[in-house]
Amino acid sequence: PLAVLIALLPLAAAASPKPTAIKKAFKSGDADTVKAMLKELHGNLDKKAVSTVLKNALKLQELGVYNELLEALRTAEGDALAELVKAYKKEKKGQMRFLVVDALGTIQQKVAEDTLVTAIEKDKDPAVRVQSVRLMGKRFTATAVDALIPLLAKFESDEKEDRLVREIKASLGNLTGEDGLLLAEDWENFWASRRDDYTKPKPEDEKTTKTRGGVMERMKRERPAEMKTL
Repeated sequence: PLAVLIALLPLAAAASPKPTAIKKAFKSGDADTVKAMLKELHGNLDKKAVSTVLKNALKLQELGVYNELLEALRTAEGDALAELVKAYKKEKKGQMRFLVVDALGTIQQKVAEDTLVTAIEKDKDPAVRVQSVRLMGKRFTATAVDALIPLLAKFESDEKEDRLVREIKASLGNLTGEDGLLLAEDWENFWASRRDDYTKPKPEDEKTTKTRGGVMERMKRERPAEMKTL
């Protein structure tokens, strides 16, 4: 009976690795050691762990572990997520803000989406702003469309923001499946009649994708600025 009772008890959540252990792994310079630590952090982040990871993340630049680092940070919840958002607001290095928004992009919490919107509107690093727009275009929420249309209206008349405007239009097209609208006013009218029954656009099947040009069409939709340069 005791064994049965113990088996029915909920398992305790694994504790996040201590900051000293994280620092030691990151300072090792060994990719396998770092990957093992990031795997241990995956789903086990707390506030201190997030802070420690971000403070030492630049030590990992030459190890080719960016994806593993990103996947670990994307599991942030509660206080850990709050620490990630706080880090974006305080971080002075553009490459670190890029990492943070890249992690927040797939976290389905309002605070994560709000941070992406702030980055698009106010960040001083063009790469961070563009990445934030692209991530918004992959969230497939009505609130993402709600946020992008006013940003398009704000920036569409500014020639200096031409790149950002093209990215916003591409993300709106990706979110809604509508590619032919040019101005914010057009998007506002379109969205007013579609928002209430918004659903994620169905992905193109393989045959359609091939017919429309495959990689080139995908680049046109997802990276319009690079397509224009090409």
